Amino acid sequence: MMINPDTENRVHQAVRTVAAAAMVCALVWGLMPIHAEISDVKPVASDGNAAPSIDTEQLVVSADAFDLMLWYSPPPTAQRTILKPRQQTRVSFELLAISASQDDSGSTQKYSVIYDSQDDSIHTLLLGQSIRGYTISEIDSDSVLMTAGKKTITLSLDAEDAG
Repeated sequence: MMINPDTENRVHQAVRTVAAAAMVCALVWGLMPIHAEISDVKPVASDGNAAPSIDTEQLVVSADAFDLMLWYSPPPTAQRTILKPRQQTRVSFELLAISASQDDSGSTQKYSVIYDSQDDSIHTLLLGQSIRGYTISEIDSDSVLMTAGKKTITLSLDAEDAG
């Protein structure tokens, strides 16, 4: 559908006229002076008498007004001493193999083959046997548990997990 060019021009002209009239009204309203008078009327107190006037020269700001704790911080905690890690004694054992054998009665016994780097020797140990104060207390399919009092060492067939 096509709009007649004369109708379109008349619409644009009407919009421009309304916009110009609005700008003139805004300009007149903005430039009109406001006649407001300041009265010397003092505020009235609740009892009907005028409130006393305040002499601003007597007002003094005291620094004590700002000496106020806004928030309370908790008391300092005692410094905790950080314990140095105990130096671990280097385990000089390395698990080389775990094997099982049957004796004459048909029972299976597991034994471990352990290399002692301190003595530079290889030991074949059954459950309950000892080497340098450590007793073989458990033999699994991939690890051996050695105990010396309360200290325990787990030797694994994987060399990175040893110790």
